[in-house]
Amino acid sequence: MAGGTTAAVFSDTLTALAHAVTPRTVDQSAHALGWPPERVADALDSAERHPDIADPVALRYDETGACTVTTTAGRLTPAQLAALGHP
Repeated sequence: MAGGTTAAVFSDTLTALAHAVTPRTVDQSAHALGWPPERVADALDSAERHPDIADPVALRYDETGACTVTTTAGRLTPAQLAALGHP
């Protein structure tokens, strides 16, 4: 993972969350990536403020505040989603 520019950090963080097997807190993600927690928090904040840039993924938080990504609605038709195995 590269890092550096805001776009790269944003992309790297979403990529890391997409590859995580379970939801991760900011601290868990930062530790796994070897980044300061502020860097991960800034990237998540950017993803929340700019969902158009994060599309086709969106952040999803669980009851503990851990985060993962999910797909956004609207890119595929219900028939396409069903063909891909979505309920």
